[in-house]
Amino acid sequence: MAEQSVTLQPGESKAVSFEAVPKEAKTYQVSVNGLSGSFMAIVPGPPPPPGVVILYGTVSSNGQPLSGARVLIPSPLLEFQDYTDADGFYEITGLTPGTYDVVFSLLGYEKASELVTVTEGNNLLNVNLVVETGPILTHLYGYITNHYTANPIEGVVITLVGQPTWITGADGFYEFFDIVPGDVLQPMTLTKDGYASQTLPLYISRAGDIRHDIAMVPTTYYSCEICVVDWDVAPGEGGELIPIPVFWRTWDYDEYVAHMQREH
Repeated sequence: MAEQSVTLQPGESKAVSFEAVPKEAKTYQVSVNGLSGSFMAIVPGPPPPPGVVILYGTVSSNGQPLSGARVLIPSPLLEFQDYTDADGFYEITGLTPGTYDVVFSLLGYEKASELVTVTEGNNLLNVNLVVETGPILTHLYGYITNHYTANPIEGVVITLVGQPTWITGADGFYEFFDIVPGDVLQPMTLTKDGYASQTLPLYISRAGDIRHDIAMVPTTYYSCEICVVDWDVAPGEGGELIPIPVFWRTWDYDEYVAHMQREH
């Protein structure tokens, strides 16, 4: 048993910490002169094979494990996510060493975000969520891409009533927090030079995380599927060099112009 003696004057407060080695993985209760709390002990898994990165831990609130909490690492092409089990445990694999923004969310609790750097092997990250005291709100997020190429679009200006304006970065990502759900039309407008502007009618009828990806159509694009963009030479039957057309495939005018500038 770990014990400490602390003397407090009227109105005084102190942070108290202690170390304890639990005998088994479970939730332990802590009691100090009628004040109680708890902590969870988990059993770390065996070391993964060389080169493998694992992020794991627990999600709790005031020492109580939270089941069904979403643990998300956003990415334009491939999201990494897991949901906590009955013990509040989660595990995310498939990562590479680096720094990630990890988002923890559960209906009825305030969202938490942790910037974590993971290395090869097991990486522990425990998080405590705070109970939502206000109305239960919606987090809307997604990626803006080119309709024809599926490439992310940078610099898209996005407006949503009651929200600060968002401008996408190189990954095309956007997000809005603290949206009050309800069966009320909430138009979202997207504008970007070279693309057709859009005003989307949104009915955000539920709280929590909602992903909504949007594809924008370029206002100018190369309409042909196969285009001759250059000439090359090849040996003929008699060994002479003969000109041959080089075909290059695109629907995106900006991509076509960039290619021509590189080649010429």
